Amino acid sequence: MQFYSPAAECLYIIRRWSATHPLHHTLFVFVEPADIPDVWRWGGNDAATYVDAQILSVFNATDLLRPDDVRGNYSTLRDAVTQRGWPLLSEV
Repeated sequence: MQFYSPAAECLYIIRRWSATHPLHHTLFVFVEPADIPDVWRWGGNDAATYVDAQILSVFNATDLLRPDDVRGNYSTLRDAVTQRGWPLLSEV
């Protein structure tokens, strides 16, 4: 199997593990762009586009819960979590 990048390969390992353990709790994956060598050639806001492309090359958008999903119509993620709370595990 060919991967888009080493970062995507790592995400594929997570996806494969998740598929074989369907009842696992939610996994939180923090991405540090400085640890992804190819991200520097994109620079600026394009770095976020690059990281998103890596993630979406492995996972379907419906498999992810991203900060904007939690933020919803609130102005910040913090406002959403403190006023409405985190979504229930059964919802995600």
